[in-house]
Amino acid sequence: MASIRGAELIYWVFALVGTFFFLFRLAAMVVGGFGGDDGALDHVSDGGDTADGGTSHSHALNATDAAFKLVSLQSLTGFFMTFGWAGLAGQKQFGMGTTFSFLVALVSGAVAMFLTAYLFKLMGKLNSAGDVFSMEKTLNLSGSVYARIPAEGRGQVRLSVNNATRFVEAISEDRVDLDSFSDVTVVRIVDGTTVSVKKLK
Repeated sequence: MASIRGAELIYWVFALVGTFFFLFRLAAMVVGGFGGDDGALDHVSDGGDTADGGTSHSHALNATDAAFKLVSLQSLTGFFMTFGWAGLAGQKQFGMGTTFSFLVALVSGAVAMFLTAYLFKLMGKLNSAGDVFSMEKTLNLSGSVYARIPAEGRGQVRLSVNNATRFVEAISEDRVDLDSFSDVTVVRIVDGTTVSVKKLK
């Protein structure tokens, strides 16, 4: 186990970096507009048939998506932020040992992970009552990757639909990794909550 000095340094790094990214992503959602009903803990739709009829591919997407929903960028930043501050509080304020403060920080971070995911889920549902959104409106639209899309999993893309910013679940049409901020275009509607995208050349 790291020395107290080394542990405090780790806690400070986690606390400051986690807080920065948490506030940054929170501000991005508030300024850029709220997403659709694809919050961090939403249930995953089975998605119907894909264009290639690949049943095994559909199962693979569903298997990896459960992990993505919890271990999202939002929830990870919540974990890092709380882990750091809880560890510092344990050592500096309550005089805990390194091992015990680490356990407290770990449990606190895990709780914050769930709460942060739930918070962003609620924010994603704060759409205007008069704003009628249809997935068909996203077809052929260009946007950017908001949460990294793995080759065999799901992420999120940011699209502008009728002058409103939407955050929509997405998979990679070519089954290649698509990093955050990559420019993409929607080529297919997978189901009521998910689109398939390709990277723009």
